Amino acid sequence: MMVKRLLMVRHAETGPDLAGKFIGATDVPLAGRGPEQADRLATYLTRFRPGVCFASPMRRTLQTAEAISAVTGLQILNDPDLREIDFGHWEGLDFQTIAAADPERVRLWSSQPDSFHFPGGEAVTSFQNRVANAAARLSANKTDTILAVTHGGVIRAILCHLLGLAWKQYLLFAIQPAMVTIIDLYDGGGVLSGLNLGPEENV
Repeated sequence: MMVKRLLMVRHAETGPDLAGKFIGATDVPLAGRGPEQADRLATYLTRFRPGVCFASPMRRTLQTAEAISAVTGLQILNDPDLREIDFGHWEGLDFQTIAAADPERVRLWSSQPDSFHFPGGEAVTSFQNRVANAAARLSANKTDTILAVTHGGVIRAILCHLLGLAWKQYLLFAIQPAMVTIIDLYDGGGVLSGLNLGPEENV
């Protein structure tokens, strides 16, 4: 029997200028289609009747959560552990630029992802630990349907954690902006029951 449902939402878009770039700890707002996406997502989420809303404290996630709160009436509960990973010196750069400038670190990231430390940023193990802590708190919440407004990397990490997947499976999930990922939580673990769900206009 399903115990509860976890809805994870990636924040809406931050504008075409940042598309394809590593934006983790950089605190950027929604832009471009982002505000409209957030409004449509808020209406879409009402069908799931979430009982509580947690959010990363970054501007892009809070703005998305505020649109949801305006429709659902849910109070936004900030959880710093739901922040995206800090890419350090790679923030604001695209992969091609990073690979050309720092090929050895990119190789290490690919070959030893569990022990990697982003230059000037966060260690993967630190990110894994705080996301696992967040996942534990979300799973322990007494509400039947829990909503978390967060980031693509965090959603991927929580999927691996709750589904019992190895960290190297992290990048197998393409998490789209302003879309919903659903994990049904059981006594024996979690089951992925929805990926990138949402209004067609948000795709």
